[in-house]
Amino acid sequence: MFVDFFGPGLHVNPNLFLYWSLQVIPILILFISECVLLIYMFIKTRNSKKYIILLFGGLWFLITLLPVAFLPIHKFSYYLTLPLVGMVILISYLVSYQKKIIGCLFCGVWFAISLVNLNLAYKPTG
Repeated sequence: MFVDFFGPGLHVNPNLFLYWSLQVIPILILFISECVLLIYMFIKTRNSKKYIILLFGGLWFLITLLPVAFLPIHKFSYYLTLPLVGMVILISYLVSYQKKIIGCLFCGVWFAISLVNLNLAYKPTG
């Protein structure tokens, strides 16, 4: 649903916050906290000499996303199945080398985002 509200150059349609603010604001807050946790985990893992797995996951994601990134209408989720494998490798590696509290916090935020998204998808419109 979000791809319909983002234009070229990440221009956000104001109707997104006008009509869907109760759903979008929690999703954005959780998404930003998820990104902060990922950055924190990446910084904490940089002392590890096993960058090859991070490099592999990141390159897998980017290379498999390139064929569809330049299509005019590339908003369908079935384009993301193969790139998702690289992202899962990268995230699972980062989570596996953290303290349990950080891993549990990351998984909790991920679960909360999923619940909010499923609740948004479940609500009938109109």
